[in-house]
Formats: sequence, structure tokens, C-alpha cells
Amino acid sequence: MTGLESFFEALKSKRKSQNIEISEICEFTRIHPRYIEAIENGDFTILPNVYIRLFLKSYAKFIGADPAKALKDYELHTTGKIRQSDEPLSAQENVASSSPHAIDTKIDSISHISPKQVVSGIGVIIAIFLLLWWAGQITQEQTENIKSNQPEEASAESIEDTKNNTAIPESSFSEQSSKLSINQKTPNKISGLPDKFPLNDNDFLPRKKDSEISQKVKLFPPYTIFIKTLQETKLNISKTEDTKIIELINQTVPGGQEFIFNFTSTIHFEFWRSSQVNVKLNETSIDDFLKKSDMKIRGSYEAKKSKLYLSYYKR
Repeated sequence: MTGLESFFEALKSKRKSQNIEISEICEFTRIHPRYIEAIENGDFTILPNVYIRLFLKSYAKFIGADPAKALKDYELHTTGKIRQSDEPLSAQENVASSSPHAIDTKIDSISHISPKQVVSGIGVIIAIFLLLWWAGQITQEQTENIKSNQPEEASAESIEDTKNNTAIPESSFSEQSSKLSINQKTPNKISGLPDKFPLNDNDFLPRKKDSEISQKVKLFPPYTIFIKTLQETKLNISKTEDTKIIELINQTVPGGQEFIFNFTSTIHFEFWRSSQVNVKLNETSIDDFLKKSDMKIRGSYEAKKSKLYLSYYKR
């Protein structure tokens, strides 16, 4: 890193020198592309300090940089000073599980901490507990609403789809997809959405992931994605152009709407419920994959690799 080059620019240069794409980092670390881009642009205001440090550490490891040095450079850049060690990061990661007795012992052992800092620390801990409780209440309420509206008996078609939930041979994908009609899929009768909030990372927690697949899908430019909503649902569509993330839509939309977006490199998509949409890449329908499991969908298509990636998440 030169005297004129900031540490995050040096990290970005290191990534590019190794021909590592942002999409590869996101696929491995499960960090959203917008946060990787923010790190490389030096925008550390999008998330609280503890999450930025965790993301920065994972990012540095993946590109082969020194995580400890990256964290020290981050501290120097944002606060003008360097922490004595990385131990505070571990303490922040485990703050929710710390007992009051452990907190009191640590306060007594570090004599240079001022009363104001102690009060601030306790306030942060209380705020975290309240936030976790609130999130748990919302999750439980959404789960109960979904369970109460699920059909008691699965149709024969749904059972058959579950049995066939295996990777389709690449040679037959185009042939099978070409036979699908955009109106072939009939939406299940389900209740309305639990809320109108846009999709975000909390809707796709790692512990909720059920399965994932990747499939070779050969397309030719110009590239487009076509989406038709069969009923009110949530969409989050963005694309990567020259390593820059461009958000196209992220909102609740009514049924019967049609969207067409152009892209040249990578298209990213998230769907609240796979049965609520019909989707085509160019003229190739991917409904055969979406309707296999009526779950939340997070996926992408990389034109350079001709690869379709799909991850299924339980609601």
C-alpha cells in the first residue's frame, strides 16, 4: 500500500490482481454484494462497527490478505488510532451471552475504564437483548401466521416435485425448459404477505437455508430477465455491471405485474415465495426449478460462466 493509497483501495487492488470476482466472495462468505462494494469504496457507515469488522475480516481472509492488519488499518482509518489487540472484536461477538457477573469482573479488572464507558456498555448490552427479543417475537408471529394458512394435504403434483428435487442433467435442461409455458404454473391459495417491508438479509438467514443448486444454462446476448407476479409478493432484483451493484427493484408488488430487466454480466434475484412468480432468462423458463419447493428463493445468473445459482430458504 503506497502513501497515497488507502487500505481499502489496496484490498480492492489485491482482489483484482488475483482475478477474484465479487460474486465469488459473496457466494463463499454469504455477504451481500453491496457490503463488499462498500468496503472497497471505504463506506463504513452502512452497518454498525461490529458487523463491518466481521465482514472485513472474512473478506480479507478470502482474498489472501492479512485480516489482523486489515482490522488495524480500519481502526486507524475510522478512529485515528489502533486498538491494542483484536480481543474487543471477540467480546462484541459474544456480548449477548455474557453474564452480569462476568461483566462486573471485567470492569473491576480494567481500572482505566471510566464510569461513562461502563454505563454506555451496559446500555448497549440491554439494547441488544431488547433487539433480539423483538426479532424473536416477530419471527414467531410470522411462523404462526404461515403455519395457520398452509394447506393440510399436499397435492399429487407437489409430492411428485419433491421426489424429483434433484439436479436435472445439463443436456436436458434447455429441452425441458423450452416446453414450459409462462402460464403453466397455477399459484397456491395462500394468505397475504405478513408485512410490506422489502426483502433483506434477515429473510435469508443461513440457518433457514434448505438446499442449493447450480446449473449450466447457455444463453446468448442480449441478456434479459422476465418476471410475472401471479399474486401479491416481494421482489428484490439487482445486477452487477463492472463490479458495481445496481438495484433495479426491491419492494412489494401486486399480482399480475410484468417486469423485464436487461443485464450484461450478472443478475441477482430474491423472491418471497417461488409459487408467486413466473421467471424466464431470455426465452428460457426457470419455473421448473422454482416450483420444486415452495420456499423463499435467492439466486443469480452469471453470463460469463453461463451458470444459474439457486438457494432455497424456509419461511
